[in-house]
Amino acid sequence: MSRGIAPVPDGPVGHGRPAYDDSQLQVIGSSIDADTGELTYLAALLEGVGDALRDAAGRVAVARQAVAASTSWAPTSGRQAQLACRVAQSAVLDASRQADDVVDRLRAAAEAYAEAEAAARNRFVLQMPGLARWFVPDPYRTLVVANLTGLNMLVRGQWTPSDPQFGYFLEEMSWTFTGGPLYPDWAPMAEDRIQLLATVTSAIVTGNITVQRGFTPTGVQLERMWRGYDLAGVRSGPVNAHGAADVGDLNAGISDLYYGAGVPAGTIRLDRVTGANGEVFWQVYIPGTQTQRELGDPDTGGPFGAAVANEVPQDWATNLQVFTGQENPVQNGVIAALGAAGVGAGEPVLLAGHSQGAMVAMAVANSPVVRRSYDVRSVVTFGGPVGHMRTPEGAATLNVEHEGDLTPGLENEANPVEPNRTTVRRDIAASDDPEDAGVVSVTQAHDLPAYQRTAEMIDSSDQGPITSWRAQSADVLAGDTATVETYYYVLRREEW
Repeated sequence: MSRGIAPVPDGPVGHGRPAYDDSQLQVIGSSIDADTGELTYLAALLEGVGDALRDAAGRVAVARQAVAASTSWAPTSGRQAQLACRVAQSAVLDASRQADDVVDRLRAAAEAYAEAEAAARNRFVLQMPGLARWFVPDPYRTLVVANLTGLNMLVRGQWTPSDPQFGYFLEEMSWTFTGGPLYPDWAPMAEDRIQLLATVTSAIVTGNITVQRGFTPTGVQLERMWRGYDLAGVRSGPVNAHGAADVGDLNAGISDLYYGAGVPAGTIRLDRVTGANGEVFWQVYIPGTQTQRELGDPDTGGPFGAAVANEVPQDWATNLQVFTGQENPVQNGVIAALGAAGVGAGEPVLLAGHSQGAMVAMAVANSPVVRRSYDVRSVVTFGGPVGHMRTPEGAATLNVEHEGDLTPGLENEANPVEPNRTTVRRDIAASDDPEDAGVVSVTQAHDLPAYQRTAEMIDSSDQGPITSWRAQSADVLAGDTATVETYYYVLRREEW
């Protein structure tokens, strides 16, 4: 993992890595601040201004005629008055034409953004045609979707479907499991059956597994872990010399927190970075689910319940909680770590997360507690189902996803197209990179090594929304003279 070269806001970054072809990247986002509703409203206001200006020009024309009729009484001043009226009429008409031009441009921009949002949704969300939905009754509809998905898997040459295909399959399955047409449209959450099913499942898990195993539903205990010392207590070297300078560094930093990296499961990491001019900012790394190995694995001896609700809070119970917008122990642990590490109110923060950690990063950035106490400037996520989560206000957000990774498709909803939110997607099945040839399953597409290659493509890209994110995040990306103090915190579920 290379370090030490400051990001370039208006061009490719590089960072000493090989130059990647970014043509594989599907970049969805906007590099300028725009809201379709606001654009339409402004267009309507300006249209009224144009009408008022034309009315004013008409009144000036009437005044000009009156002056012309009386010019014979005062020839010199009369001619001057006519000239002034003519200039005023011309200026007002010119202003009305400019207003009309701005109206046309605003409406064209609103239509362009609406088309971009529709294209982003159509690129991600799949739906069965209306006639098919009418003639194929439930539960056969789910089977039809499953067969079509399987056929497409063969065409793609992968063992698993794309995330939009899986999201739609999950949507149909959720519709069936929540009662189908028997659950009325006016009932709570009927418009989003995936969220309804996840919420009901979360309540069942909390009551029958989390609590029964002796854990509080949302409580967390925090312990700082000292790392970077050998057994004799002598420092073995800096954990991180300069801090993350780009997206590839952030992805590699999250990898530092998974099994085999030398830290216990349930560990998060905070880097206090000091720049060349003494400015301080923070980079926070949040891993994903870490108890799945215990799901009936004879090698670990872990029961099913241990994988669902474990002393390590990065479990499946937390997945359900954060996915449905509920308070959860990992989110609480990250917020507690910000306080324990001494993050100052005026010190910018970057949050980076993978999988479950992606959802947690978005939830932390949107937390009212965090918004009151901290300055979150940037959020970067890898492989997380975050399309249904609100874009954090004031934080440049970058969502990185793979089409062969099923996790980003769980919500079956495209990420919003907003000025401070950029989504970068890559279809690994269509890649000609030899390293991508072996990525044929959801697990491989979801793992961080595949995302590392995508991250390095992003770092080599100069596409508008990416350079916009890079510029907005400049205050929380490290340069070559930065120094780092690393804090590792181990999270554990609170017991009753």
